[in-house]
Amino acid sequence: MACLALTASAADCPPLDPTTPRTLILALDGVPYRAVRTAREMGAFDGWAEPRPMVSTFPSMTNVGFTALLAPFGARPIPGYELRRYDQELNRVLGGGVFDDKFNWREQFELQTNGIWSKPGLYMTPGRTVRKELKKVQKFALEDPDEIMLALVSATDTLTHFQGDDAIVRSLLEISESIEELRRLHLELHGRELQLVMFSDHGNADRKVKRAGNIEKTLKQAGLQLSKRLGSPNQVVTAAYGLVGYGVLYSDPNTAEKAARALAGDPSVALAAWPVNTTELRVVSRNGEASIRWQDLPSRRELSYTPLDGDPLSMVETCDRMLAAGVMDDQGFASRDDWFEWSAFAQYPDAVSRLVGSLDGAWVSNAASVIFSLEPGFGWGVKAALVGAWLRAGPLDETHGGLDRDSTWGFFMTSDPDIETPRAVRADRALVRWADESECTSMSWIHVGHGHDDALHSPRLIGP
Repeated sequence: MACLALTASAADCPPLDPTTPRTLILALDGVPYRAVRTAREMGAFDGWAEPRPMVSTFPSMTNVGFTALLAPFGARPIPGYELRRYDQELNRVLGGGVFDDKFNWREQFELQTNGIWSKPGLYMTPGRTVRKELKKVQKFALEDPDEIMLALVSATDTLTHFQGDDAIVRSLLEISESIEELRRLHLELHGRELQLVMFSDHGNADRKVKRAGNIEKTLKQAGLQLSKRLGSPNQVVTAAYGLVGYGVLYSDPNTAEKAARALAGDPSVALAAWPVNTTELRVVSRNGEASIRWQDLPSRRELSYTPLDGDPLSMVETCDRMLAAGVMDDQGFASRDDWFEWSAFAQYPDAVSRLVGSLDGAWVSNAASVIFSLEPGFGWGVKAALVGAWLRAGPLDETHGGLDRDSTWGFFMTSDPDIETPRAVRADRALVRWADESECTSMSWIHVGHGHDDALHSPRLIGP
């Protein structure tokens, strides 16, 4: 296979060793870390490296999460947190239809479920659809010529939403068996081992979901009007989608603080945040208010968390430990990497950095004026999603989107126990190693944004 490098000359690529394992990078949408731990205790993925929490973005949603995860492969910032989104230039809500163009991150997958005809299986028979997807993954991995392959199984997320942890654990046991069969077949066919890198894009909060029904009333009581367009300063626009653990508002900049403070008083809302300027945001909750600032240095980003009244992110003790350890300066600034290291296991994992990332355009170019995270067990979105869930299987078993740990923690693990992984993995760093390797192993990893011809990369879609 030809050796191609995007950031280096061909001479920089090491010679391809035909005896080394090929790599299948397999994404399982929406599988929580705790479910993988349980499946491991029941014998799944025996001999693999220990699973690690994969700390997703905020919001902990598929489109934003995969944009960060696949950024090393060339995924670009997306124009909205969901397909249904508010466009600030056009001043109207767009998207949400089944025929809408999908976001750029999907171009990075060579195999995935997509299209209108896949929807019935995803929502009506998710367990059976997972098994169908796995069969197609097997066929793909055995036939594809690339050294590094990337595939997505989507129905795991729907299975978790409708049937909860017990169902996804059973499915993980089946996935483990399917992968081991694939590795055996691969060795027989190609005479080479197949290495797996497996992860999910976010977690799921293990709570029966009820709709946060008072948010509209809360905004109205604050003198704000939910609208489809922005006209007067008291109008705010949202682009509700699904039934998830977060929400966004778009407003006049002078209205953002008023809206966030109103939301923070709603019993279903855990916290709300809004940008004060280009290097500071405020976060408020019933537990107080804090300022988050950031500065971009030549080699890294530094952030600070300063409580102004109370401790909305429950981060004061962590800050004290960071200061005592010498990783935080006297102004309260620490590197993004240090914030992750010290807060990945917190109630709100890596919250300081993730809140900034939700509003600074890093993953979503059309960032909101206000973003809020709901208390676990609440979901906000279109009422049709709640009705649809009831008709399908009663109330949703689980949902995600929030800043909380259960919604945030996906998983990351490899079939090679000798590959060292940190105790927690940050979404935008999880796949860097394999993205670097892929530049020298496959033409299919030349991406949009690097001057390639789109015809060179045509994802295979799993049909119904």
